[in-house]
Amino acid sequence: MDDKINISVVTVCLNAKKYIESTLNSIIKQDYPYIQLVVIDGNSSDGTQEIISSIIKKYQKYKEIIYISENDNGIYNAMNKGISFAKGEFVIFMNVGDSFVDSKTISEIVKKIRKDDEIIYGNHYSTIYNKRKLHRPPNVNVTHMRPVFCHQASLTRVDLLKKMPFDESYKIIADAKFFLNQFEMGHKFRYIDIDIANFNLEGISSSQINKKYLETLRMLSESEYCTKVDLENKKRSLIKDKKREFIKRMLPHFIRYIGYKKYENIWEHS
Repeated sequence: MDDKINISVVTVCLNAKKYIESTLNSIIKQDYPYIQLVVIDGNSSDGTQEIISSIIKKYQKYKEIIYISENDNGIYNAMNKGISFAKGEFVIFMNVGDSFVDSKTISEIVKKIRKDDEIIYGNHYSTIYNKRKLHRPPNVNVTHMRPVFCHQASLTRVDLLKKMPFDESYKIIADAKFFLNQFEMGHKFRYIDIDIANFNLEGISSSQINKKYLETLRMLSESEYCTKVDLENKKRSLIKDKKREFIKRMLPHFIRYIGYKKYENIWEHS
């Protein structure tokens, strides 16, 4: 496909002083020239706005950057605001704490884009306490009943998101709901073997895991592909996934707390 395709990168944040600079730098330092950066801040009060303003002042002569800071109604409300400003043909969300794998990531993605692509997705690294694990997702199909890839490692045609923004009644998995709806509507998903994003797990709490579980059940119950039998099977599967996810994500915190550093490699092999 034409290598001049425009890409919009949307970053949303709230009181994210610790991570905002590294996330924005990973976007701004991409060597691909046709990138629009949209930053939506939820009216941060911890110094995040000052960091964003400093970065924009430094790079705005060379990059197309839109920056909005105002109160919002949650992360998906902020992401929908970002979509409204997106001018590219494709959009990728790189939210605070996450980052591109390297400076050539978007250039490599654009080389792989085809004219008929609608949603493309690749690999991501999950990261926690300087540990990284590579994830290569399988092909999307109806048996999964939910996305099998990381949102930060996917690009979506902007017009799809403008026609069907994220459902803001979902607080944790509105992105998963969107992708499932797109699959049900027959839109095309395609995997590309590129390492796209670093996904930070450090800020994920047990309460979010519980909410994710409940919202996933709701999403599946609303799916036209999910029968009552499927839903019961998925409930059992999700309970197992929930337990595994909780242990996987909380174990490094526990290990770090008690100070047994020699056991930190357990996470790498889980």
